[in-house]
Amino acid sequence: PSDASIETLLAVTQSEKLVEKSGADMEKYMLSGIQAGLNGRQPTEREQQFIDKVARESAAVIREELNWAAMRPLMVKIYQDTFTQEEVDGQIAFYRSPVGAAVIAKMPAVMDATMAAMQQRMGSIMPRLQAIARKAKEEGRSDAPRKPE
Repeated sequence: PSDASIETLLAVTQSEKLVEKSGADMEKYMLSGIQAGLNGRQPTEREQQFIDKVARESAAVIREELNWAAMRPLMVKIYQDTFTQEEVDGQIAFYRSPVGAAVIAKMPAVMDATMAAMQQRMGSIMPRLQAIARKAKEEGRSDAPRKPE
């Protein structure tokens, strides 16, 4: 597919908004993950300073690397490697239709609901993953060669 047709598709689907929203969502979920790791307890002042610093620096990296200017050329290449010109043209026609416009308008809500559902699932999965890690760590200690006394 031509660069111009992919640029049209990206514009019609409002991909720039989705990319920018995804970066903002990553920041939000990263902070949520840190808070979840505290298991409901209030962080100490020093821990909070550390959390704030990590969040600030991580957010800067996310904004720098996952913004539209950085992602657009990658998306053009991915679309060119994935879709034919006929498929791109068909998508443009679909997303310009009333149904396609509704999909575009509702996609941020779908993404939010999906992320919330995944976060909820991770809440139940994390204790199991932590148990696996603890068990592996304990097994690693028991398999370690003992130093002669």
